[in-house]
Amino acid sequence: MRNKDGLQPQEAFDELLKYLHFKQNSEHRSEEVVIERPLSSSGDFSIPDSKALKKIRTQFSSYLKSSGTEIRGIWPEEKMRMSDDTLHAIHSLFQDVRISELAVDIRSAALRLFISSEARRGTGVFLTPDDVVKAVVKIVDPAMGLSVYDPACGSGTFLIETIKHWRKQRVSSKKLPVYGSDINSRMLLLAHLNLDNSPEVQFHSQILDALSEEKSGAAWPRPNSIDVVLANPPFGVYVSQTDATVKKSQIPSEMLFTLNCLKWLKPNGMLGIIVPKSVVSNKSLSDSRRAIDKIGELKAVLNLPPETFSSTGTQTNTTVLFFSKRAKEAPKNGKIKIPVIDVVNVGVDSTGRHRPGSDLEQAANDLKQSITTGKAAGKVRMLIADSANPLDSLTTSAHTSKSDSKIKLGDLVELAQTGRTPARSAYVENGIFTVKVGNLTGQGIDWCPRERNFAAPERVSEKLILEEGDILLTSSAHNPRYIAQKVDIISTIPTWLNGKATFTGEVLRLRANQSKISPFELLALLRMPEVKQSIRELIRGQTAHLRPDDLVNICVDPGKVNKQLVKLLEEEAKLYAQLNVIAWKQNQLLK
Repeated sequence: MRNKDGLQPQEAFDELLKYLHFKQNSEHRSEEVVIERPLSSSGDFSIPDSKALKKIRTQFSSYLKSSGTEIRGIWPEEKMRMSDDTLHAIHSLFQDVRISELAVDIRSAALRLFISSEARRGTGVFLTPDDVVKAVVKIVDPAMGLSVYDPACGSGTFLIETIKHWRKQRVSSKKLPVYGSDINSRMLLLAHLNLDNSPEVQFHSQILDALSEEKSGAAWPRPNSIDVVLANPPFGVYVSQTDATVKKSQIPSEMLFTLNCLKWLKPNGMLGIIVPKSVVSNKSLSDSRRAIDKIGELKAVLNLPPETFSSTGTQTNTTVLFFSKRAKEAPKNGKIKIPVIDVVNVGVDSTGRHRPGSDLEQAANDLKQSITTGKAAGKVRMLIADSANPLDSLTTSAHTSKSDSKIKLGDLVELAQTGRTPARSAYVENGIFTVKVGNLTGQGIDWCPRERNFAAPERVSEKLILEEGDILLTSSAHNPRYIAQKVDIISTIPTWLNGKATFTGEVLRLRANQSKISPFELLALLRMPEVKQSIRELIRGQTAHLRPDDLVNICVDPGKVNKQLVKLLEEEAKLYAQLNVIAWKQNQLLK
């Protein structure tokens, strides 16, 4: 369809849906069309069977006219746009496959493989990875017979996984209802192609904007009537809202979507929803979080790595939140434990290729166990949160440290700030050396100048001039794993740089209060694995950002600093300073 007829991705996707709609209807009505001259044994197209192709086109038009208004509205022209050569080739491949008899999970998997990631990006089809869907359903664990609804169902992935989950429990003697809605009529048709003819379920659907206040049909479930809601809603759109508990006139779509999902649930019903990390990290969304906390009790958090949705062309930091609908008002001034787990390997790398050793399945098992027992299992950590506002509690650093110490990092430092990235016009051949993320090594600062490493002196604030003893770490990156990965100390600023340097906005500076801790003791503290983990729990935004005012609030235990390690770090700094001198001299000789 794309190569032979030159169709754009959306047009090709439309023609695929048309053909599948025809094929399934022809099977239901026992009106299959057989092409007498199929593809040759070599795979070449034979002469199109004009009689069979005309029959296909006529039947498609007839089926469309007898379909519901939603499907007819998708293709008002009521005809296929494929050329005879292309239609002949496609039907030759499909005519011996009975789509209506395929198991629901096989049908879904086939469509996923058929529509490549490139084609999905071109059509706006963003499918939730199978392993993530499986993990969410496993954690929610919907019992057979409960009503399950996906308000942004797309191709029906969550509902298909729910069916597979029910199969493991027992075989039902009657069809069980599942509900799916989507604002995109084409995606809803794809869900029907996936879910129709399943012996286990009756798929109820409706074209519906789950963010709006529009009324659904009379036969559609009412708010407070659903047992389980599973969703991966669209991200990144600001929408107007009318909820009186949210003070802002516009909020991110994912916040309003979460709020609306909870409204569909019965009291004690369960919600599993995939959202960007900004939902729990951005301070500006506090009012929205409190509105969600008012009707939903946060039960668990599954943090996903940025590469989870790499096949869709995005590296967004996402998290899965699990709620139960509150049956009564939350107790005030109480504390609850929330199980949280961080998935490091989701089974794909940043390019979307398979990555062995996924820990997603084990993470789901551990999180499910922790929800049930109230105790940390495996790599789960239990965070202490405000019982009335558990979601909002996730943004406060006081609940992220595993240390028993009550000493905050801010008690040990006299300065914490991020730098400033100069404008492109501020860079010069010789000026003030600007430390970038690439100059951090985790062993010491690399002072060898690179492209755009110097800023004009008049463009640099004196407040951002580095001093010996300052400690620098990565504070902004596209992946959370890079935050605080490299922590270095300014042991000396080389003489060939005139002893003066500054740092960019992707780097954060700490200056030790030397009446309480030495710079090298602070360096050792910040390189400790448990402190790095506490730092990464502070990351905000859909990319990864660390804020100084968050960092100074983590609890640390300087008493755990190994004195021998401090001496080794001092020796390392001296050696790395010598290496910098050698590298500079080599560069001078090579000029």
